[in-house]
Amino acid sequence: MKKLMYLAGAIFALGLTLSSCNKKPVVNINDIVENGFYVVGDATGVKDLATQGAGDLSFGNGLNEVGQVMRDGMYEKYVVLEAGKEFEFIKKEGEKKISYGAQLAYGELQTEGQPIMGYKGSLVENVKMKVTETGLYHIVLDFNEDGALNNVGGAQVILAKVSAWGVRGGMNNWGFTEGKQEGYTWTWENQELSAGAAFKFDYSNGWKINLDDAGLVKANTNLGADCKQGGSDITVAEGGLYKITLAFNVKGGDIANSYTYTVEKTGEVAVKDYSNVELELVGDAIAEQEGAKADPSNWNWGNVISMGKPAVNGNVYTWTVNVNLLASGGFKARTINAEAQGDIQGFDLGIDGNNATVAADGNYNVVVTIDGKADTKKLEIFAGDAQGITITGVVPADWIKCNLWAWYKVDGVDTNVFAAWPGQLLVIRDGVVSYTFAPNVTEVYVIFNNGDGVQTNDLGPFTENTNIVIADNIKQ
Repeated sequence: MKKLMYLAGAIFALGLTLSSCNKKPVVNINDIVENGFYVVGDATGVKDLATQGAGDLSFGNGLNEVGQVMRDGMYEKYVVLEAGKEFEFIKKEGEKKISYGAQLAYGELQTEGQPIMGYKGSLVENVKMKVTETGLYHIVLDFNEDGALNNVGGAQVILAKVSAWGVRGGMNNWGFTEGKQEGYTWTWENQELSAGAAFKFDYSNGWKINLDDAGLVKANTNLGADCKQGGSDITVAEGGLYKITLAFNVKGGDIANSYTYTVEKTGEVAVKDYSNVELELVGDAIAEQEGAKADPSNWNWGNVISMGKPAVNGNVYTWTVNVNLLASGGFKARTINAEAQGDIQGFDLGIDGNNATVAADGNYNVVVTIDGKADTKKLEIFAGDAQGITITGVVPADWIKCNLWAWYKVDGVDTNVFAAWPGQLLVIRDGVVSYTFAPNVTEVYVIFNNGDGVQTNDLGPFTENTNIVIADNIKQ
């Protein structure tokens, strides 16, 4: 009996323990106020560090766009401020708290891009501030620990007004397309993006803000991949129509904590016709040569040389130019001055998102291939003396027309050269047809056909120029 009573008592005690645990308050980690910098005050809705939500108002490390490096003593934060109410910056070190503010001057901030309206000043202790317009602000603090701001225009506090978020990228030739705003969420509907297209978010049609006239310290006004300031481009794998959203919800620490974005494919893009689109090469890798001229666009980047209009195979368009290139520079292909031509948006094209380069000075063939259906773009570089395989066929006397169907193998997988059967319609001259493949096609299989059900066997692989008597190879 004593043992039973002991056991019952133990269970009762355990019940008290569990009940006691259940009554412990849940700790909101966003209300934990650690050492660091904060922006608080009635303008933020959080009066001081003791008020719930203070943890969400901590600054993250600041990125100096010059060199794309985190800068000691530089801090950044996006926060909504209410006009006419006070706020301050608090530095917390253990139990010690220091209040900072500034005598703010309002006007145009020095930017790369369109001017952005905002405030700037120098940090002083125990000064509270106000803004005259409610909205989202990008705040940059810099304690100038290395003295880089000790020149004309040097400012330790920047409050840039976020008038709107926009997208910059392949959809607008890196211009600025403002999003539709609801609360602090911005949306872009029916954005046409090519496969591999890249873009970033950017506010107020700026790009970066100078904290000093010497340009030694700059803050990004753009967000890239993972919502990081000055981050890499956001890309899409497939071409199509997209819905893009960017949402702000203030969180403590790094800027990326306060933003999220989605990129959702919503539809397909109509097949594009590039047959009348002229391309050109541009860059400081374009050597002085016949046909080259100084870049007339606002890029002001070396020379340009025309690629003309493309060769057309169904939905596949190919531009080729023979050009002298310098290893010391880079280049891209683009529409003329990177501007739109008809229904085709202006674009520029390098390799893997970077400038194209060569390892040695010399003569090269540069080939741009665009699939108008898949809306994929590719730039390739070949030695100047590289020649594509030429296949010649002697056409049977009773054939009124002759088509060429062709494919090659990539990693053992058949890849069609043309978009759809029966392939490329060839011009018959004196009973003979001929087709030369791009220099990158080093092994090819072919079928000649008349488009009405008569065709040759699968022929190949061919790795060099080949003559074929079609009548001798008709499929039985």
